[in-house]
Amino acid sequence: MKKSNLLKSALLAIAGVGLFATHANATLTYSSDDLFIGVYSASSTTDYLIDIGQASNFLNAASGSTTTIDTIGNDLTTAFGSGWATDQSVKWAVFGTDQLHTTSYDTSTYTNYATKPEGIVGTLATGYLRNTQSTQASASNAMIGVENAYKNGSLSAEGGYLQSTGVTNSLYSQTAGGSNIIFANYTSGDFSNGTSQSVLDLFRMVKVSSVDGSTGDYVGSFSINDAGTVSYTVTAVPEPSTYGLFILGGAVALAVVRRFRKVQA
Repeated sequence: MKKSNLLKSALLAIAGVGLFATHANATLTYSSDDLFIGVYSASSTTDYLIDIGQASNFLNAASGSTTTIDTIGNDLTTAFGSGWATDQSVKWAVFGTDQLHTTSYDTSTYTNYATKPEGIVGTLATGYLRNTQSTQASASNAMIGVENAYKNGSLSAEGGYLQSTGVTNSLYSQTAGGSNIIFANYTSGDFSNGTSQSVLDLFRMVKVSSVDGSTGDYVGSFSINDAGTVSYTVTAVPEPSTYGLFILGGAVALAVVRRFRKVQA
């Protein structure tokens, strides 16, 4: 089930209005290039998955906008207990893949989406390296396996899937024993310092013919509060030329200060 009409949400968010998703359908389905929130813990026998819609909705969100995606706190309490928001064993990530190039905006097979936690909240994480088809296909196939397992699940109270870690292709099975490493190549966030210190930056990795050091494009950032309300914010990232102007401006300012001090002396 598609969790929310995020495109409509993004438009409303410009005016400062969030739109909560409705959960009218009882069948769990997904499409290629849908993004998922996944939550898991080494201390739980239950994973949590929720489909939050097509990647294009996130790609097209306006710079500077913040959108309420959904509230999943009750489901997270069911899966991980009432203390999930400060439990360092609870990990979360957002991921998705356009494995077979079925959408018009992803022009390459095995385009992957994955989040990376910010080391310092407010400072964007460094993007993941773009990789060759064989490496990206490995992660993509793992994501598809998890998504297929999701499709065979049952709808939870808040529109997701409370999944046994023992099912084939469970989310937990794609982590290193419940660690922060997920799908072998990506990193989950955790709540060791509370929800306010757990922000995930989403990157889009288009495959390359050979690894050249280029990183995936930043798309936007996910945050969650103690009530389980997930928000999506698009932070404006300066172009390289803008960074150059910053550096140039700093150099000019430094030169002026030095000249002023020389004159004063």
